[in-house]
This record gives sequence, structure tokens and C-alpha cells, in this order.
Amino acid sequence: MAPYKAVTLTHIRYQKGDPLGHFLAWISLIPVFISFGGFVSHFIFRRELQGMFFAIGLIISQLINEVIKDFFQQARPATCALLEMCDSHGWPSSHSQYMFFFAVYFTLLTYRGIALSDTRNKLAVIFLPWCLALLTMYSRVYLGYHTVAQVFAGSGLGIVLGGLWFWVVNSLLICFFPAIEESAFGRYFYVKDTSHIPNVLKFEYDNARKARSEMAAKSEERILRDSKGNMGSRIGFVYEHSSASRTVLVEGDAAYSELGLVPVVDLALFLSPGPEGDEGRVSS
Repeated sequence: MAPYKAVTLTHIRYQKGDPLGHFLAWISLIPVFISFGGFVSHFIFRRELQGMFFAIGLIISQLINEVIKDFFQQARPATCALLEMCDSHGWPSSHSQYMFFFAVYFTLLTYRGIALSDTRNKLAVIFLPWCLALLTMYSRVYLGYHTVAQVFAGSGLGIVLGGLWFWVVNSLLICFFPAIEESAFGRYFYVKDTSHIPNVLKFEYDNARKARSEMAAKSEERILRDSKGNMGSRIGFVYEHSSASRTVLVEGDAAYSELGLVPVVDLALFLSPGPEGDEGRVSS
């Protein structure tokens, strides 16, 4: 019987009773969270071309990593054998390459795409991915999956590929973005590009508030229009054949209650002779 093999994508081991190792094991899973949680969610809810090409660049980077590993075939450290997870080559580290590619591209995209006006805000936004990249690099050495040289090689390659791919996308490929937006694929999936907008966050915030105000105004206009059209059908006349007076009852319109308005006159009494022979209640 052939030996069992684990799915190394999520199977990360650490020494039992080591809280730091436990924490770093979760840190090592960040590339998985970014790929399946971040980019899949981004495509479902955002459909941004910059995000799509960001993901494509990460895929290309990982393919390059596999080619280099197969070419050099450098073994992982001896400690990795104890983990029973060393069925692939170690140089360069794919986790480190992934995270530093992500940090570089995200940093450049933040300055160019989101374009936060305050430099302190920009630094706050890009601080997290660089911290995660450094922690991921450290976790691969601490957990015994890579040597120091392997993680530095991966991080260096990720920085170079991340900057290069950002230049390719935003200098060579961006001219094709309008054509992609207008293509059958773009129209079907509502693909868009907002990289030409100076401040995307403010733009979306202002337009969301404007759209909500316009919808509220149209709703009020519709309610007023409907209330005016139905006003005539909501007036009832009561004739009292036994007296010489005629009573007119004005019923409150339902639409007025929706608008929070209160009728000024509920009952109007006009002292004028009623028609002879009228009996009962007649409603218009």
C-alpha cells in the first residue's frame, strides 16, 4: 500500500505546548487566507481589474517559484524531516515570496489607486502587510520548514517580481482596461477599473450618500403623487334625510400617515338644505 500524503497547503505542524509556534503556524496560513478569502471575495463583491491582475501576478510568481525550485532542487533543512512534510524543495521559500510580492504590490497600489491624501493614513494602510510578510518569513524558519537563506531568497524574489509586475500592469496593460470593461466578459461580470479616480474611498462614499438621498427624494415624490391621485376617492358624503342639514365627512388619507402629516379638518359641516328623498349613506 502506498504511504499517505497530507495536503501541505494547510497542514502545518508545530511543537506541542509552544504558544509562539502555534501563533506562527497560523501566520504561515496567511497566503491561503489571502488567496481564497481575499481575492475570491474581491472578485465576488468588487470586480476590480487591478485586483484581478494583482491575483494573476501572484499566480505567475508562484509558478516561477516552482520552476526555480525544480531547477536548483535545494533540500529543506534537516529539521523539516521531523515534520514529515518535506516532499518538495526549499529554495526559494514560496511563502516568503508570496507575502513580499503581496506587500510590494499592495503598497504601490495603495499610493496609486486608493490615493489617500494624508501620508500618515498611507503609512497606516501599508504597515499591516509588511508586518505580516516579516512574520511569515520568520515563521518558516522558526517552524523548521526553511533555512534563513531560503526565506531571504524568497522575499527578495517576491519584492522584485511584485515591483516588476506592478510596472507591467500599470504601464503596459492598463491601456487595455477600457476594452476589457466593454468586452462581453466585462459586461457580463460587471468588471470595472477605478484606478483613474484620485481617491476611490471618498468617491464611493460620496456617491453612495448621493444615491441614497436621490432614492429618498423619489420615494417622497411618489407618495405625494399617489396621495393626490387618491384623495377624491377617499371623501364620503353622509346625507340625513330627516333633517334639513347636510353633513360632509372627510376621511384621512392613508398616504398622509406615511408622510407623518395630520389632516387639518376631519369634519366639515355645511348648513345647506339636503336633497329631498335621500336615504342612507352614499359614498363617492
